[in-house]
Amino acid sequence: MSLFAEGDMRESRSKRPWEKRWDEEEKDWFENFGKMKIETQVIPRTKILSEFLKPEYKVLDIGCGAGRYFNSIVRRSMLIPVEDYTGIDGAEGMLAEARRLYPEGDFRKGDAFNLEFSDGSFDMCLLMDVIQHIPDYKPLIKEMHRVSNKYIVVVTWWTKGKELNTAKPPKIRN
Repeated sequence: MSLFAEGDMRESRSKRPWEKRWDEEEKDWFENFGKMKIETQVIPRTKILSEFLKPEYKVLDIGCGAGRYFNSIVRRSMLIPVEDYTGIDGAEGMLAEARRLYPEGDFRKGDAFNLEFSDGSFDMCLLMDVIQHIPDYKPLIKEMHRVSNKYIVVVTWWTKGKELNTAKPPKIRN
């Protein structure tokens, strides 16, 4: 489970290495690290996004997980209306949590490398804390560009000299 729908033919293996890791650590991540990120990363990033987001923008959140950015840009900040947000993820457990927490949101299982949307469907595509888990991200950026008619936003917590595809998330210091 990751950003990719089952049956993706780009690789012959049934699961990519980071998908197996995500299956094993999904619940632990949400219960521990995910909750800390709300105050330390999501809220400050939303303030930056607010400078670009307009109320009429349609937003696609790729790798939406448990809906942190839905909560931040739709519920808390009311930067865009509910109907203009779409979140996709490949992790069914994270989507279930997003749907439980934010039943009014549009959270879908999807393949980030083969988005089921028409060209230029969204004004902004978000990829928040996802790219560091994807060894070959260039096709993903190309796909984001295809479905966006204005902005693509890519944010990561890459740390120089660390192998983030296998490392545990770092502890956040105040």
